[in-house]
Amino acid sequence: GLLIIPLGVVSVSFIIIQPPLIGALCTLCIVQAAVTVVLIPYSVDEVLATIQYLWGAKRAGEPFWRTFWMGGPALSEN
Repeated sequence: GLLIIPLGVVSVSFIIIQPPLIGALCTLCIVQAAVTVVLIPYSVDEVLATIQYLWGAKRAGEPFWRTFWMGGPALSEN
């Protein structure tokens, strides 16, 4: 998710600046940007779920960076 969202923004930005700077549109670039934009909604919920899990782990006393890189136990709702 952290890779797809910024890449989607960059892809759309490149599509927007292509006509004024280059004077033409790249078909392959447009297809790639369209695919990336389609992937963005599917990755946003994963990013939000990760943030929620890390927030809960921090409140449970788990070390943030260890949990971020290595994962952690399932957190129960208290």
